[in-house]
Amino acid sequence: MGNVFALGLVSLLTDISSAMVNPLVPVFLIVTLGVSPLTLGLIEGLAESVGGLLKVVFGYASDRVRRRKGFAALGYAISASGKLILAFAGSWGRVLAARMTDRFGKVVRTAPRDALIVESTAPEQKGRAFGLQRAMDAAGSVIGVLIAYLVLLNAAGQVKTVFTWAIVPAVLSVLVMLLFVREGKRP
Repeated sequence: MGNVFALGLVSLLTDISSAMVNPLVPVFLIVTLGVSPLTLGLIEGLAESVGGLLKVVFGYASDRVRRRKGFAALGYAISASGKLILAFAGSWGRVLAARMTDRFGKVVRTAPRDALIVESTAPEQKGRAFGLQRAMDAAGSVIGVLIAYLVLLNAAGQVKTVFTWAIVPAVLSVLVMLLFVREGKRP
């Protein structure tokens, strides 16, 4: 269960980072950058489309190569770089690049992460393993929103400050992935 806990911690940190920025992206785009709701919809629609179109490709690639940790770590690193792009975004085009990068990272990491959980767990404990991972993921969402709120209070409402602080848990998630997660035993 150590590997599952490490993967849960990676999910917790990643969701802290995502929950810090995702609710504020529309505010930043509309209030700070002055984009229209149509542009906001275009940005979010394109970002989500990346995920929908490529999920199968990276799940298949992970199965073929059978190096799940590498794929998952790459996906978490790509998502973290999306947060970095967002922290320095000054135009809607950069926000689009940040959102697409983040969603692309999610596509790359999700199937290999789930396979790592399966390969690291005895058959009778799979429900518990996925439950732990999902619980830590959900906890990250709650913690991320609270951290974003506290940062906004102390940064006089500067959304970009939240985006910058969101890089910290994103980078920590990659470090935990690289240092503490092991390849699973293949059936």
